[in-house]
Amino acid sequence: MEAAQVLLDAGYDVCIIGGAVRDLVLNEKSMDFDLTTNATIEEQIALFGDQLTFHPAGKYQFGYLHYPDEIVDLATSVNIPAFLAGMPGVPEFDTEALYSDNFLFDSFERDMTINAIYYDVATHELVTYHGGLYDIREKYLDTIADSDTVYRNDPNAAIRALRFHARFGYRFSGRVEDALRANAADYALLNAPGAMRANMPRFFTAGYAVKSLDVLDEYGVFDKVYFPIAELYQTDEYMAYLRTSFAWMDEWYASGYLLENELPMAVILWPAVVQETDGLSLAERAAAVFEAQQKTILLYDDDIQKLIDIYELSEKMAGAAGDKEAAEIMQAPQFENAYELLMIRACSDDSLADAAAFWTEKRDAALPDHDGVEEELAPAA
Repeated sequence: MEAAQVLLDAGYDVCIIGGAVRDLVLNEKSMDFDLTTNATIEEQIALFGDQLTFHPAGKYQFGYLHYPDEIVDLATSVNIPAFLAGMPGVPEFDTEALYSDNFLFDSFERDMTINAIYYDVATHELVTYHGGLYDIREKYLDTIADSDTVYRNDPNAAIRALRFHARFGYRFSGRVEDALRANAADYALLNAPGAMRANMPRFFTAGYAVKSLDVLDEYGVFDKVYFPIAELYQTDEYMAYLRTSFAWMDEWYASGYLLENELPMAVILWPAVVQETDGLSLAERAAAVFEAQQKTILLYDDDIQKLIDIYELSEKMAGAAGDKEAAEIMQAPQFENAYELLMIRACSDDSLADAAAFWTEKRDAALPDHDGVEEELAPAA
């Protein structure tokens, strides 16, 4: 609000936009508040100076306002995407311009109607140009323009539609449903691997992993994105493993634990890493699988090393350990992820029950203030 007030005092319009407004309408807590304004980038720099830095987001430049305890996202209102020119319901606009001076044009850049609701900071009013409030009330997911056109030009919007379907249980509009039924896998593969690195973990780390699996399976996306497990994906054993694993993760999240982004990838690809030995070490097999995965999901060297560390530590924890070795293992940076992977593996492998019970006891002793909820989630010894 402090940042918004600076803009208001200088005579500019400013709104809170996107997921934060949607979540507030739904009476849910939001952690991501984005501001959009009709002040140009140059005018923002004049107001905020060195407090403001910029980062690229596709063809646009969006601002970060730096405060002592947080960073506020600040964007200049953008123009209608050029690919929408001439489409029904789209006003005339300069197809060469990146930015605009009004929020109506900006709204056409939003992926769904429920994410195109503006909270006017000056008037305290909600402004919706495309029926977003109605769609929230009716639990409806729709694009602002023709769905297939939107998804082919912004394939990330299709991935987000699938995720919101899993998260909220909202039904798709007819045009969204038709587009996703016909082409969801194509849209997924059109996404840049870097974008998929950011978006895919969100399906599985916020308490609706099982539902996400159902949605991604129904629309033919899961095995196309995680293609190193494509053959395993056809087996009942692997599907049972996935469903059991994601159910554990959802329960873990519901118990108050945060899941890190590395865990879903570790869980999904684990069976592909261990199904064959070929005389290679665990790290070598894992590296080969991760290298293949790079085709659809970007993994930086640090990501790969973290995943290998999780695998090696989880395997070490599956064996016997004395108190001294256990204390050293618990100090490892990836202990929490490795512990969670071990617990997940134990859900499908009874031979790991003793190891799961041992590490749960050790972990509980180190975290005495969490009411022992881990014990309820540990497989029976």
